[in-house]
Amino acid sequence: MAIYYYNGGYIVDEIFYRKGVLNKEIADTLLAVDEALVIADSANPQNIEEIKLYGVNIIGANKKGKDSVLNGINYVQEQKISVTKRSINVIKEYRNYLWKVDKNGNVLNEPEHEFSHSMDAIRYALVGIMPNIKSQQQRIGIKRDFDPYD
Repeated sequence: MAIYYYNGGYIVDEIFYRKGVLNKEIADTLLAVDEALVIADSANPQNIEEIKLYGVNIIGANKKGKDSVLNGINYVQEQKISVTKRSINVIKEYRNYLWKVDKNGNVLNEPEHEFSHSMDAIRYALVGIMPNIKSQQQRIGIKRDFDPYD
């Protein structure tokens, strides 16, 4: 996802969505898109380091702690977010995003994993830039002039 700050909110634009891709292909795609900061899932630091070696400005998402997923989801839900019409996988996952249900039919305070990939990426990015957002916009390369109708 590319995420742009625009008019007091964020625009999510799906750039690349595939499974089983090598780090070199990920790096090539990211380098062709923009030079902005990339915030990646921190679960595999070796992958982040390899992608960094290809010249991508990449860091791992904030460390996961107690309730970090729920706190991140709450933060994202508070934001004004728009999605470009070409972001078909983001839209599909948003429409199918569910909470886990226990054997008694009670909704749990934990998201299902199946349709969470795009949502996780958005959460990593927004939580990663959450503190002091205005001062960081220049530093991390958030585009202010993004036209969502392009």
